[in-house]
Amino acid sequence: MKKLICIAILFLGLNVQAEEAKDRIVTVTGKSTIKVDPDKATLRFAIVNLEDKAEQAREKNELTAKKVLNSVRALGIDEKLMQLESMQINEEKKYNSKTRTYDFEGYKATRVFVVELHKLDLLSDTIAAVVSNGSNELINVEYGLQEPDIIKKRALKKAMRDAIEKTDLILSTLDAKRGDLVRADELSNNYIGYPQRSNFKTARL
Repeated sequence: MKKLICIAILFLGLNVQAEEAKDRIVTVTGKSTIKVDPDKATLRFAIVNLEDKAEQAREKNELTAKKVLNSVRALGIDEKLMQLESMQINEEKKYNSKTRTYDFEGYKATRVFVVELHKLDLLSDTIAAVVSNGSNELINVEYGLQEPDIIKKRALKKAMRDAIEKTDLILSTLDAKRGDLVRADELSNNYIGYPQRSNFKTARL
């Protein structure tokens, strides 16, 4: 599995202390990149069924959902890490090219669930459990960090050190010293996963 990448970019403006450089400011850019292993995976899947009546579709979908969620609980995954993202029932119609009309096919019930995994070694077992117990649509898996702010702060501190080192290098050639900080602007501080998301080519099973 590839690592997640955290990138921070910082602009610093500092006074220059020199007799011939009064009220002058040197501006530098500090950059940093930190690579870390993801410690979280978010699985998104759906339960979809088509029935003649709306209530039948809802009931069958609900029963399957309970079975699927029980299989996830059996893996020891905390209830708080499972949530229903959406639920809908729609009238399903299919276009008939011969009659040039839409024929009624039934009512489609769809429930989308999100399960957050803090143990990545449970991912394959979780996918197997939800599929074998009735989920017929795997949507995607997203990798991330449980505490991304910690990594972002590390990257920002590293970018600050990089900016200061560049400033000192520039000023050393000018026989000048670093003065007070005038301005600091954070351009970006985002972690980007490679791959951050894995989409399933075959959605319906």
